[in-house]
Amino acid sequence: MNSLEETLNDRYRHLNLANEQRCDFDRIMTKLNEWIKNTEQQLKDPFTNDLQQTINILKEKSKSIQALFQSTKDRMNEFEDLTRIHGIVASTLNDAEQITLNEKYTVLKDKYNRLLDSLNQRIVLLDEAIRERNEFDQQNDRLQVFYKQVENEFTKQKQQKLNDINYPSNERRLEQFKQLLKQLDEITNNFKEVTRIQRLLTNKGHRIDFRMGGELNANLKNLDGQIHNEIERIERALQTENDFHHLDKELDSYLQISSEQLKSSQHHQDKGIIFQTVSDRLQQAEHELNKLNQLSERLVNDLPRSQYEQLKRIIERRQERLLTLNKTCQQARGEHEHMIKTQHKLNEDLITINDWFRRLIQDLSQPFELNLSLNNVNDLRDSMNQLAISIDQRLVRIEQALRDEPNLINSSDAEIRERLNIVEELKHQVKSHLNKQRIILDDVHQGITQYIKLTTEVKTVICDADFKLAPFFDGYDRKRLDEHEKELNFLEEVCAEQNYRLVEAHKIVETFRSHLRSNARDLCDNQLRNFQQTIEDLETRIHQRRKEIDEIRQKSNRFSSSIVHLQSNADHLLHMIEKSPDVK
Repeated sequence: MNSLEETLNDRYRHLNLANEQRCDFDRIMTKLNEWIKNTEQQLKDPFTNDLQQTINILKEKSKSIQALFQSTKDRMNEFEDLTRIHGIVASTLNDAEQITLNEKYTVLKDKYNRLLDSLNQRIVLLDEAIRERNEFDQQNDRLQVFYKQVENEFTKQKQQKLNDINYPSNERRLEQFKQLLKQLDEITNNFKEVTRIQRLLTNKGHRIDFRMGGELNANLKNLDGQIHNEIERIERALQTENDFHHLDKELDSYLQISSEQLKSSQHHQDKGIIFQTVSDRLQQAEHELNKLNQLSERLVNDLPRSQYEQLKRIIERRQERLLTLNKTCQQARGEHEHMIKTQHKLNEDLITINDWFRRLIQDLSQPFELNLSLNNVNDLRDSMNQLAISIDQRLVRIEQALRDEPNLINSSDAEIRERLNIVEELKHQVKSHLNKQRIILDDVHQGITQYIKLTTEVKTVICDADFKLAPFFDGYDRKRLDEHEKELNFLEEVCAEQNYRLVEAHKIVETFRSHLRSNARDLCDNQLRNFQQTIEDLETRIHQRRKEIDEIRQKSNRFSSSIVHLQSNADHLLHMIEKSPDVK
């Protein structure tokens, strides 16, 4: 009995224990199921939703999942208890119940293991996503920093002042900007790689805000354009510098050749062609100098100030030399052209003066055809004087030209010398004819002066005599008749004198008659005839007046006799009257 009782007690204890274990088993099962359910509920959102979050949220999410994973691993003790209890409880169950219990345990175990796997997988995915995000952000940040460095370096180089003593040469600046361009190309390639990674991450489901990438891409393109512009500008400046120095060499060559040609022109026969060639070359040099100025102006903002001033000094030296050569060429060319013009002018003057001398000789050889006028003679005398002055002036101009240009006829042919000899010969002939004409004119002037003086005196005397022959109005006074008779005697003497003067006038006229025009000769003859006729008329009138005086004198005598007779008769009558007696 005791043994049975003990057995029953043991059995009873064992059943109570099994029942307790079963309750613990159910409790743990329920607890674990609830925990697994809650945990799975936290994992129900797909991983793609996590990828849509920011890196910080991903990190928080990773921490949260790791905490769940750790918590899940911490549940392993409960599973060990559950396994232990499962063995105890299973031993108290029949086969059907054992199968049911085993199935529940197995299902829970599978859930737990799947949860561990899910948590571990989610942690791995989150860690990988965080790593990818971190790598992407780090690369992006490095790109931004590298870009900023390149941008700052570009800005620093671009903002350098031309007057800065440390301003680099264009070659150095070109090298610097090309180096920046290489760095920028490297950044661009890295940016392309980051962009590729961004697309891969996006394809994986990452939600990445890459607006900074778009801004960086725009900045890269903008900076690339600016660097290329600077490189092109510097390359243009370098090309302009090369063009400047190449053009300067050409200009120096032009000036050197021109200088040598000007020196050699003194010993060259065809100076005109040389001067024209030099002038054309100097004109081309001036054109090249203008190009140098233009090139230097294009470099004003692309060269260090000292280098730009050096170019300006080169231009100034070339300009001074060009001006000197231009002045020398123009002076030499002007002297040559002046010499040619002077020779040509001298030749023309010699031809003209020779022709003029020949015409003068021909004209001076012609006889005069003068008017009977001192004015005409005086005009001709003045003309002769002016002609002599004109001859001297023309000869003086030629002599002055020869004095001013001593080489004028040394370098020319014998043509000018021959014409000069002809001028000298014709000059003597002209002056000889001119002197003869002057003598003739002086003689004619003297003859006409005497002729005019004689004829004027004749005319004056005749007019005065004619006036004195006015009719008598003085009655028959004997005294007046005697005076008239004396005056007639005087007038007859006057007429005789004028006849003598006319004879002298005829003689004088004969001295210059051959030099008078035909109408002047006729005028002279008519004047002399008229004067002769006037004198003859005056003589006739004097003779007639003398007859009148004689008649008047006779009448006067008869009148006087009659008066005397009448006076006698009157005296006699008065005497008779006085003697007669008074009648009372």
